[in-house]
Amino acid sequence: MADGWAALEAEMRAKMMDAMEETKSKSYFDGQKHLDKFYGQGNPTVYERTGKLDDSIRSEGVNGGGNSVSAEIYLDTGISYNTGTYSGAQVISEAEVGGSGILGKSEFWKDTEEDIQKNLDSAFGSRFN
Repeated sequence: MADGWAALEAEMRAKMMDAMEETKSKSYFDGQKHLDKFYGQGNPTVYERTGKLDDSIRSEGVNGGGNSVSAEIYLDTGISYNTGTYSGAQVISEAEVGGSGILGKSEFWKDTEEDIQKNLDSAFGSRFN
């Protein structure tokens, strides 16, 4: 019975890793799509767009051990802007809420987080339903 249990655990772990890889890939794509939409709303005249926000999305590989798996999708707050006063994190934060006169479609990260949950539910649901 121990061999059967080990085989079952290995199969479940492989499905979990596969589901997380799918979630990460789709969610990265969705995040990029939302950042692209940010730039489609409004054309600033007070400042010149650099496109750094659009290039800030990152993802880290799928990791797993025991009964858990994880992956990371995030915005690189270490990006630098020639604003004189705002850090990359502050620019991202203000762009997310439509603050500080930054033109663009706000809530791009909120929308991405909602997509991450949908992708997670779909990927795991299709394998463990």
